[in-house]
Amino acid sequence: MHRLERMELDLPEGNILSLSQRFAQKTGKDPAPLLVSEFLHNSGEISSGENQR
Repeated sequence: MHRLERMELDLPEGNILSLSQRFAQKTGKDPAPLLVSEFLHNSGEISSGENQR
């Protein structure tokens, strides 16, 4: 079992961009929908499997 030791907000600090801002700047895409879509896709498979039981 894994343990979460620390969680931080991804916020800009002064003139330093946040990680999500840097990702968007380099790729032209917002990282949140890309990350969430994978989570929702996997959880949707699990929940649909549970509904069939």
